[in-house]
Formats: sequence, structure tokens, C-alpha cells
Amino acid sequence: MKIRTTIVGLIVAISAAGTVLSQPLPVCQTGELSIRQNGPGVAMGKLHYDFVLTNRGNRVCTLSGYPVAIALDKDGQIAKQIQFRQDPAMAHEPDGLLIEILRLRPGAHAWFEVTSSDGMGMEDFSLCGKVAHLQITPPGNGQPFPRRFPFAACTETQGIAFLLPGLP
Repeated sequence: MKIRTTIVGLIVAISAAGTVLSQPLPVCQTGELSIRQNGPGVAMGKLHYDFVLTNRGNRVCTLSGYPVAIALDKDGQIAKQIQFRQDPAMAHEPDGLLIEILRLRPGAHAWFEVTSSDGMGMEDFSLCGKVAHLQITPPGNGQPFPRRFPFAACTETQGIAFLLPGLP
């Protein structure tokens, strides 16, 4: 009888542990993350801005997909003529074109890239200098980071990549 009770107890314990482990992790909230901007770097007529997100919270959380970027003019107003195109081709190898759900432990990083034209080889410079900053919102969040980031654009369409694990 004692062996049967032990086995039943073990099955219940394993079952309960499986239930706990299968619960989805929470999405990282803006307030749990810090963000820093690297760049811009310039290559082949494009400005490349890397952004690094760090889990500064005390729990594991997840991020996946594309952040939201909004261009702002020098007065902090939305520059409505500037759009951001989700660009999976910007994700560097070996990640290729696959969006992953990233599990960020406290202190872990994820990053993404935003690109824009530097204006070289363009005939119409009317948009150059209209954008001064970017407002960034992490994927799965409605709250943007309070900090604004320096940004320049000379075309209507910019590129934004999905989140990748680690550092650029």
C-alpha cells in the first residue's frame, strides 16, 4: 500500500510541476526594460540605428516581433509622412527570417535595427531634417519608452527589424 501511495503522490507532483512549467511567461512591460541606442552607422547610403533592450526587472519575461517606431519632428509632434516598414530581411544570419519568442532573464538583452536613407543620391531633399527623434514602444506594449532617440530620415519609408536575442 505504501508503494502505491508513493507512486500516486509522485504522479500528482509531476503533473502539478508540468502545469506550472507550461504556464506562459508574461510579456516584458516597458517599465521592466531599459533601452539604449547605438549608432547611427552609415553603409551604402543607409543610416543604421541599433537599439538594445535589457530586462532590468526581477523576473523572466518574453518579447517577440516588431517594436513600434514613431518619427517625431523637432517640436515632438508626430511626423505623419514618415512610416516604418517591417523588414524581416534586416535580421542578420543565422536568425534569417524567423521571429522567435525571446525569453529574457533579468539582465538579458534583445535588439533590433532601424534604417533610413542618408540622402545620398537623392534629388528630393524635402524630408531631410524634418525628423529629429524616434519614439519606441516594445512589442506587446501600449506604453512607449519615455526617452526619445535622435533620428534622421530623408525618405517617407524607413525599415525596422524584429527583435533578435543578445547584442548586435
